[in-house]
Amino acid sequence: MSRLQLDGIGHHFDDDGAATLADVGLTVDDGEMLAILGPSGSGKSTLLRVTSGLADPTAGRVRVNDVDVTDLPAEQRGLTAMFQQPHLFTHLSVLDNVAFGPRTRGASRREAREVAGRYLSLVHLEGLGGRRTRQLSGGQQQRVALARALATEQGVLLLDEPFSALDAHLRGSMHTLLREVRAALSPTILMVTHDLDEAGLADRAAVLVEGRVHQVGTVPALYRHPASVVVARLLGGFNEIPGSVEGGRHLSAWGSVDLPEEVVACGSATLLLRREQMRLELPREHLASDQDIGGRGLTVRVTSVGSAGPRQVAVVEMRPVPELQRPVQAPLRVEVELPLGQEVSPGQDLYLRLDPRHPIWAVPGPDGEQMAEGVRTS
Repeated sequence: MSRLQLDGIGHHFDDDGAATLADVGLTVDDGEMLAILGPSGSGKSTLLRVTSGLADPTAGRVRVNDVDVTDLPAEQRGLTAMFQQPHLFTHLSVLDNVAFGPRTRGASRREAREVAGRYLSLVHLEGLGGRRTRQLSGGQQQRVALARALATEQGVLLLDEPFSALDAHLRGSMHTLLREVRAALSPTILMVTHDLDEAGLADRAAVLVEGRVHQVGTVPALYRHPASVVVARLLGGFNEIPGSVEGGRHLSAWGSVDLPEEVVACGSATLLLRREQMRLELPREHLASDQDIGGRGLTVRVTSVGSAGPRQVAVVEMRPVPELQRPVQAPLRVEVELPLGQEVSPGQDLYLRLDPRHPIWAVPGPDGEQMAEGVRTS
């Protein structure tokens, strides 16, 4: 059994006293993988350093299997870590790099090498034990670093953006390998990352912004129901539409949208619509009174079309409809992700609808920055 608990962790730098972590409380259960997701400077790596014993907290406790290890040195905590750079010993062979952990724990050279051989096999590097680390590719070096961490046979594995220096293909291979390692060993893992795809490997993700945990849940749940505009912006791909909630409906210049029962608060609220949950269609006959983003749809004009990775994204603006007598500060713009094969052109008038298969979500409060266009896209 290996269970990691972070209770009320706080940390600040001594020079100016600015807090980098504030009251962080997280639990990683036995065999679970928890990803810490956040932007640069959010305190992710500091949290991992405090957990591992490389930095002291100014508040809170670190517990492994219900044992307080806050005041113990790193090597006595029952933890092992892997970092962005492999930090391999260049004077040792690949096999002896992996055997280093068992040797420091008292294993004989033969026993340590037997353990190392098993973990090299697990990361698909059998047969390379006699090589020097400088003879390996970057991806192979990271596999050795992972095998070395696992060979310590500690209960909790800490990963600090371990694959971010690799190219996309190698990063995908390491993601596959991590799944295999979890299936074979069921280690308890706390991983720091800013990569959403990488966070998706975990059972749960905790969103850390400016040293505070804003939300914890599965990555799909974070996408469906972000707890705040801050979380939505970190995940990306959301359109933010300021308005208000009355009687279970979000009201804005874009019209009225029915909200799920989970959104019960009334008052100022921001409607969060993902780019892929919108659809653009050719204009058709409809009544002006039906021009409502939450009903049959509304007429928009394409202002630009660009690429977001492999996807095409159109920016569209709502056409003012005087008959509706809405307080429209035109133009109001949103981003729409186009299905594969669909082509639209700037200046084209189309019909914007919400895909009913996607959830509707809103969070309390305005977006905090009243945009001139009325809508902010993440």
